[in-house]
Amino acid sequence: MNDETTPLSYASAWAELQQILRAVQEETIEIDELAGRLERAEYLIRFCREKLRQTGQALDQLEQQTL
Repeated sequence: MNDETTPLSYASAWAELQQILRAVQEETIEIDELAGRLERAEYLIRFCREKLRQTGQALDQLEQQTL
């Protein structure tokens, strides 16, 4: 598992989130590991939201420049 300091792409963060979700749904995570995986999922969600926010801002700026 990657730690919070590892730089990620949106695609890799999304893929890791999907893996965590699948493991939770299939109940393949040990209870001792669950808290750590959920913390990682929270970090990945924040990371993805920030990437989307940044991309939205860049699109807004581009739109402003073309008007």
